[in-house]
Amino acid sequence: MSLFTNSYMPVGFELAMELTFPSEESTTAGILLAMTQLLGVVFAVGLGHLNLWVGCFWSLASQALLLLVGTVITGCIPNKLLRQEAFRQDNGDFKRKTSHHGSRLVFIE
Repeated sequence: MSLFTNSYMPVGFELAMELTFPSEESTTAGILLAMTQLLGVVFAVGLGHLNLWVGCFWSLASQALLLLVGTVITGCIPNKLLRQEAFRQDNGDFKRKTSHHGSRLVFIE
């Protein structure tokens, strides 16, 4: 299962950056990494108990179901790419802009 989740992580990071565009990328990545660590512990303990109660097959089936639910939720996210629009409006210049948080962002196309 880690083969599929590890290949899914860069897509999740890119999607998180797009959905939270005006905020800093490091903040978004930090929150996302913290949640993956927390949910990793919760799922490992929960699936360990599930494995003892109902067996290995149903534990693995529940993991596949969780990946399917995550895929459906990802597919329902609207296609509004704010960061990509900001790059297009920049006209390729290396201009510095100030975000609403007061940090200085460099937009490079």
